Amino acid sequence: WAEVHECPLEHLYLWMDWPCVPQGQRDAREQDYFDKTLENIKMLYLSGKVLIFLDQKYMGRFWTQYEAYLSLHNGTPEGLKPKTLEEVDGDIVFIEMGAAAASDGTVKQSLIATWRERSVAEAVAILYNPDVEVTNLSDKKNLLSRLPDLERLVKDLHRQLQERRRGAEESERRRAEEKVRQQADAERRVKAEAEARAEAE
Repeated sequence: WAEVHECPLEHLYLWMDWPCVPQGQRDAREQDYFDKTLENIKMLYLSGKVLIFLDQKYMGRFWTQYEAYLSLHNGTPEGLKPKTLEEVDGDIVFIEMGAAAASDGTVKQSLIATWRERSVAEAVAILYNPDVEVTNLSDKKNLLSRLPDLERLVKDLHRQLQERRRGAEESERRRAEEKVRQQADAERRVKAEAEARAEAE
């Protein structure tokens, strides 16, 4: 991916759930880290480049479909919006494995068709289905109960960014005006000094 997109390796960070999040029995510190990861993981899939190892079981598991849903959407000032197919091609790499590799891309297309144009409410309803398997049911309940808040969070973040951008533009405008004023004052002083010298002569 780095070669295709000409991304320097020093700018590339890789996150994988199993090695990057404490698994199994966790002490208090690890549990706190795990909980904070669950709370914020959505932002990685929503904003980063995603590598999907796609097999037949992928379509039946909660976590994989939850992550796929997020990766197929953009965070915009209007909330979550579907990525264009061009953006999907640029932001997501699908590697079909096992029986899925023999599907000639139909498993990949099924995944895209299932999630790309779904609203948050539709995604929550689908993922709550009992045939969407999850090891810890609490993960499903916690994440899906918070998914509607993600739209509000995304809108709020965009609003804050716009306010900061407007503030920065206003500060830049004032600096430019001050620079012009200072230059004009300097030119007037030089002119006045030249006129004073001419009168003295």
